[in-house]
Amino acid sequence: MKRDLWYSVLVTLLLLPSVHSLVSQEQERLTSKPAVTVQPIEYELGFAKDSFLLEPFTIKNGETLGNLFSDLNVPYTDVVKIIQNMQGLLNYKKIQAGSPYYLVTAADTSNHNRYLVYQPSVTAYYTIQLQDSFLVQKTEFPVEIRLRAASAVIESSLWNALVDNGLSPELAVNMSDIYAWSVNFFKLQKGDRFKLFFEEKWANNQMIGYGKIYGAVFNASGEDFYAIPFTQGKDAGYYNEKGKSLEADFLKSPLRFSKITSGFSMNRFHPVQRRWKAHLGTDFAAPTGTPILSTANGVVEAAGYNSGNGNYVKIKHHNSIETQYLHMSRFASGIHVGKAVKQGEVIGFVGSTGLATGPHVCYRFWKSGVQVNSQGIRITSTKQITDENRKEFETVADNWVGRLAKIPYPKEGEQMYAQHVSTDTVKVAR
Repeated sequence: MKRDLWYSVLVTLLLLPSVHSLVSQEQERLTSKPAVTVQPIEYELGFAKDSFLLEPFTIKNGETLGNLFSDLNVPYTDVVKIIQNMQGLLNYKKIQAGSPYYLVTAADTSNHNRYLVYQPSVTAYYTIQLQDSFLVQKTEFPVEIRLRAASAVIESSLWNALVDNGLSPELAVNMSDIYAWSVNFFKLQKGDRFKLFFEEKWANNQMIGYGKIYGAVFNASGEDFYAIPFTQGKDAGYYNEKGKSLEADFLKSPLRFSKITSGFSMNRFHPVQRRWKAHLGTDFAAPTGTPILSTANGVVEAAGYNSGNGNYVKIKHHNSIETQYLHMSRFASGIHVGKAVKQGEVIGFVGSTGLATGPHVCYRFWKSGVQVNSQGIRITSTKQITDENRKEFETVADNWVGRLAKIPYPKEGEQMYAQHVSTDTVKVAR
């Protein structure tokens, strides 16, 4: 009898943990709630899409916000309050034709306009409350900076190498600004190539522009031209891999982009006069109205018109050097004899005045009173990295030269290689 009792107690003790576990599991099953999947709320221009309806429209020519308020039957007294709240944020009389705007209504309300959203750019929009407090608020999208690596092979021009592969002309202009002193873009050959790292600016899932070029190498006629950004004190610029500035005393050309149609020659057949004569300049063809730049710092010593040169400007520079720009359609504002001009300053615009068969600028170059071929002169800069900045520069240069070396050139049959390297999100200034 006692043995049976002890046996029963032992079995109970052994089974007790299992029973307790089963009871706990059953209690948890009875008390627990089923898992709920929460769907993220989607927003458009700050409004929850499940709660508001956004109806898109476009600002028409001559339209003002005042017209829109009138069309929406907003009472005059309310319009006055809205305009008061716009002070310092938005001029209701000056809105951009072609810009989108939206009428926002609550999804559960019939024909009740609660907000007007005006979006003049991809980076910002204005929300205007049409009732209650009549609040006017400006919102700016965060700008995302993406570092991109690219390489390309020239088929015809730098411009085409970028634009034909989906990149903006703005990047071509930025590159031409950096290499304006060292690479002759008017003598590029098929097979010349380049690599670079550059910033793209994105806002609201749209590419809105380009930022800094961080490192580049342009191979023209078999020679590598590096561009490494570096700042000495307050002086920011680009240097080659040895620390010499890319900025020289004279630009390679008075135009950003064009093509040479006639070079320097002692015996050229003149297309207007129909005879052989010397052509002591270089003709750069470009559309009428293209800005003409002074190729160096100097002082205007002549600005006028004659039957051969048409509208022309002549500039005196240092070291007995003079440059001349012919056949302008018109002069830039403020250009007159005695005016000091800076390198890259606009002095006039391409035209075909004087003895010219089409729009172009004839660029002429004098050294000590003798006309010479501007395209045959190699003018370099004496500016370079200082001794105190040398070690820091070498670290920066080694980094970018090494990273550029890792960018592959396009495969055979392709024109461009491009990829995003990294992404950094920053907010625009409020």
